Amino acid sequence: MEKPLVKLNVLQWIEENKSYFLPPVSNKLMHGEGQINVMFVGGPNERKDFHIEAGEELFYMIKGDMVLKVLEKGCHRDIPIKEGEIFLLPRCIPHSPQRFGDTVGLVIERQRENDEYDSLRYFIEHDSKPRPEILYDMTFQWNEAKDKLPEFFKRFFDSEECRTGKPRPGTVLDQNTPAVDSESTLQDPFSLKHFIDINRANIDSEGRLAIFDTEHYQMQTFIYGKGETTDCTLVAETWIWQLEGQSTVQIGRSSTMLNQHDSLLIPPGNKFTVIQEAGSIALVCYQDPTKVRKL
Repeated sequence: MEKPLVKLNVLQWIEENKSYFLPPVSNKLMHGEGQINVMFVGGPNERKDFHIEAGEELFYMIKGDMVLKVLEKGCHRDIPIKEGEIFLLPRCIPHSPQRFGDTVGLVIERQRENDEYDSLRYFIEHDSKPRPEILYDMTFQWNEAKDKLPEFFKRFFDSEECRTGKPRPGTVLDQNTPAVDSESTLQDPFSLKHFIDINRANIDSEGRLAIFDTEHYQMQTFIYGKGETTDCTLVAETWIWQLEGQSTVQIGRSSTMLNQHDSLLIPPGNKFTVIQEAGSIALVCYQDPTKVRKL
């Protein structure tokens, strides 16, 4: 293997890094040097910017609740994500996470491809509520500009658009601005524990069960149960989180034992087998950028 496996206990890691989940930082990457970003986010925050990206984002609230503001089919909508709930945001949906104090949430996304762009967008407001019309948009390549976000925010707050609340006449969007998905109906968040409980027999009999549609989404998210389950992805890192019990992860001749709350990051191109006894449950996910590339 070119890269080593990275094993971390999620709850211990959160405790060791809890100072990062407070303003002004409010987030910390557990993994971010490779193809996947696994981060944990706290609060509170106050923001009116919306983010648009070519990849999908998986949300799971570990402690407390949050609200994800989105533009769905041309209409603004608030999506509450409660403690213990999971939610998958499709690609190219404008979204603005609103987080509260004393909360911690998991967010998983992928690194951008070389030809992909992100946008930060502000919308015209009426009676302090956003409308679908664009007030201001900044388009950039994430890998080059992710450390310049404070500068982008300042640029907006110093702008004529921010001062007047009106778009500058004749403004044209950058040619690289991501095309917004205006057709998808978003699935509501749901309790991950409830999903596991009502599907436990099926999970154990089949070995694994997809949480979301594997054909429609880039994010491949599974619950692994009893038995031996093998998978391999050539282009994406795989993240495993042991939710219940124990598992043994085999890659070639090496084996890694995971206890409850342990996690494991597997580099691309490695065939792996997860071995579990009855009563053990693991969350396994990766995001394949070659799937659903066009809207």
